[in-house]
Parts: sequence; C-alpha cells; structure tokens
Amino acid sequence: MNRFTKIVLALSLVTTLANAQDTFFHTDMNDEFNKMQNLMTKVMNSDFKKQYFQDNYPQMNIQNKNDRYVITFNLAGMDKKDIKLSVDDDRMLTIEGTQKEQKSKDTNSFITKEIHIGEFKRTILLPDDIKLETLQTEYNNGILEVTIIKKASKKSHSKIIPIN
Repeated sequence: MNRFTKIVLALSLVTTLANAQDTFFHTDMNDEFNKMQNLMTKVMNSDFKKQYFQDNYPQMNIQNKNDRYVITFNLAGMDKKDIKLSVDDDRMLTIEGTQKEQKSKDTNSFITKEIHIGEFKRTILLPDDIKLETLQTEYNNGILEVTIIKKASKKSHSKIIPIN
C-alpha cells in the first residue's frame, strides 16, 4: 500500500469518526470501556495476578537502628521448615519457600481471596556497612526477624604534623 493510499484511508477514517452520531459513539465506547475494565479487574483479582505478580511477597520492613539493621518478614501461617533464607557474596539476601493452602471443604465460597498460596522468592540487596557473619534470625508467630550488625564506622583521626 503506497503512502497516498494510506493518507486517503486515514482521512476517510477521521471523517467517518467525526461524522458519527455523538450518542452512538459515546454509548458504544463507554460500553466497550466498561467491558474492558471489568475484564482487567477480573484478571488482576484472579490467580493469574497471584502467580505472576507476587514480587512483593512476603511483605517486609527494614529498620536502620544505631548499631544494626533489622529486617522483618511477615510469613503468617507458615511453618519455619517451609522457609529458606540465603545470602550470597554480593550481599543479596534471598527468602524463598512455599506457602501451603489451609485445607477447606468449601473453596467456592470465597468472595475475595488475597492470601498468597504457593511458592515465593524475594531478593533484596543488603547495605555495604554490615558484618555478614553476624547475621541472626528469629522466627516467632509468623514473623521472621533478621538482624545484622553494622561495621564500626571509621572515625577520622587527625594528626598534628610539625612544620620544620
């Protein structure tokens, strides 16, 4: 298709849209928009979202305390044997595991189902100023707390140099 034909087709389309009756165009577009929005809402509330967009699970807090960092993960309902925590040489802390579904006889009665079920993996970069060998964990009531001591800050020492 040559350029002239494309221009004529484009002008024809613009003219057709400009001459369309306002109510027809407005009503049809609103209906289509509403259908599209309903579809997207269903997709984002479905298992599809949970399976492919759980990059922020588990939820966490990171605190910068005076001499240490404290990272808290919310892992409600999980057994600690289903959680794996690792750190590599590049200070990448990875938490992964499997959140098992609680057995329920009536699975079709859910109106909303937001609790993550299945495998998860989350990785965060730890700060530079840590002593990796001091990493400690504590798991209690679905909360995993990771504590890492900071390196002692280098204090600048000044030395008076005699002038000869």
